[in-house]
Amino acid sequence: MLWLIHWTDSHNFVGIHVSSLIKIMAIAFPLLALAARWERAVIILSSIVSLWVLVNYWRAQRTGYYRFVADDSELMAAATATPLAEKKHVSVRASGTFSLKDWEKNVVLKPADYWQVPLGDHVLMVEHEPGRFLYQFFSAETMQELHSGWLLYGTRPHPAIAVTFLSSWGPEFNEDTVSLLGNSNNSRPTKIRTIYLSFDDGDHEKAVWQNLVLDARRVRSS
Repeated sequence: MLWLIHWTDSHNFVGIHVSSLIKIMAIAFPLLALAARWERAVIILSSIVSLWVLVNYWRAQRTGYYRFVADDSELMAAATATPLAEKKHVSVRASGTFSLKDWEKNVVLKPADYWQVPLGDHVLMVEHEPGRFLYQFFSAETMQELHSGWLLYGTRPHPAIAVTFLSSWGPEFNEDTVSLLGNSNNSRPTKIRTIYLSFDDGDHEKAVWQNLVLDARRVRSS
């Protein structure tokens, strides 16, 4: 259902979002039943269906069109972890809110590159449209939580890593607090973000979470 709602929100028919047409019909049908003085049962049933459609659209949009379910494993408990080579890019599929200086967008399983810059910041560059990119940045110091699990979207769950961190990057901040090189101004206000990284390749998944775990351990032990 989340996938279907997302599809209708991101596709047009004669210049109008498919979701807008569905909502209009959901609202219009009980009004038509009331105006035509159809049977009371039809009016009640159509009103319930209309409310169900609108509530489900609201819930799906509020959650970003997906749901994350954490598993029982503890990433920090891994016995060994191997860091990524410096500036090595790893292909991932990213979900969550990604930004530029003046605007942001929620994406679902969009192709992205992950890497870590020499100063330590982790970078996600997401191709939200062909040739157009959005970003998120975090460090071991700003990372709040790290979980493995599954992203529920479509007909099958997607193995994923959820990263919760304090962000000072996006349109709500008036200055360039993070450069594309990962240099941050830690004196700026922050907000909590969670992004989800999914993988088409098991080796890529292992490489990314081991790198995140190793960096988080470094801060914990310092």
